[in-house]
Amino acid sequence: MDLIRIDTSAILARPAYGERGVDEALYAAECKAVHEWIDAQESLHDAAQCELALDAAEEWASSVAGRYSDVVVLGVGDAARAASALRTALVSPFQGAHAPRLSVLDDDDPDLVGEFLDACDPATTLVQVVSRSGATPGTLAQWMLVRDRLARALGEEAHKDHVVVGTRDPDGPLAEVARREGYRSVPLGPSDGAQALLSSAAWLGPLLCGVDVRGLLAGAQKAAELVREPGGENPLVLWSAAERCFDRQPMVARTLVAGHRLRGLAALTSRVLDGTSGYQRASEGFDGDGYARLVVVERADHVERLGEVHADLPVVADLAGRTLNELVARDRDEARARLEKGGVPTIVASLPCVTPHVVGQHALLLELVSRARYA
Repeated sequence: MDLIRIDTSAILARPAYGERGVDEALYAAECKAVHEWIDAQESLHDAAQCELALDAAEEWASSVAGRYSDVVVLGVGDAARAASALRTALVSPFQGAHAPRLSVLDDDDPDLVGEFLDACDPATTLVQVVSRSGATPGTLAQWMLVRDRLARALGEEAHKDHVVVGTRDPDGPLAEVARREGYRSVPLGPSDGAQALLSSAAWLGPLLCGVDVRGLLAGAQKAAELVREPGGENPLVLWSAAERCFDRQPMVARTLVAGHRLRGLAALTSRVLDGTSGYQRASEGFDGDGYARLVVVERADHVERLGEVHADLPVVADLAGRTLNELVARDRDEARARLEKGGVPTIVASLPCVTPHVVGQHALLLELVSRARYA
């Protein structure tokens, strides 16, 4: 089975790191503390709540299959950011007409919203409005504009079949809007921190686009089981203990990513662990003090070998016969080497591939790191 691996060998003290490296004895003590925290937790993941939300959503999704050509998520909070991360990781922009296109309007920028209103076909568009509190002004403003567009094109009654709502607060404005309008409501499930990736706010659109959401939730459950296991390769222990050591100094973290499909996950990692959404490509290097989190993918699904053409050109000749996988692996290894040479302690999160199951593992692991880090 494909499992996420955490490598912290590049955080331990060495001459190049100066004062930034982690003392081995301190790291061992923090690993022990995280193990004890895990043992003290009665539950690490509410799989039943996730399954309940998915059961309800699947039944509805099957009843509307083929009806919509576009699914659009409206929201400006963490739930919408999670939806954007899942879209980048799991929904191909080239999947064609056999499944709906998925868009995420995770900003209330007037031009972004206006361009969507200009381009959308109300008759074949489904709008998902997500807000954990149900009272986010930007999200409600988006909905008000989109509602007007849909209602004018389809009518007051018919437009209701093109809006679905997700919120956790039954007394919030968005929940009240859903009741008054008669919109379908889909339970969010857990939507705090990285667990937003496991909520319907993030996966309803991908579900309609054919993504294996049960695989996503199965991956989260596998991670919950994996981190209970004793031994030195426990990913939660390795990652959380490293974060705890750096927090003692304290040191600023930067999240680096190698792989386009991981960019949304990298942004969410920064959001959950640092309170920012910033990340940078691993190829851009690392300037300044602090430590790095490097998020990488080990292999891709497609293996396309480069043909041999124009062999008289130096760079082209070097590429002939190789695969993009080989080039990406080289860039990944070079990024790690640059970080080590530059004296940057680095936590490496290696995803074996980008599948729903692996992304589900990452989601729960990230959430648990955020909890164990400060326990």
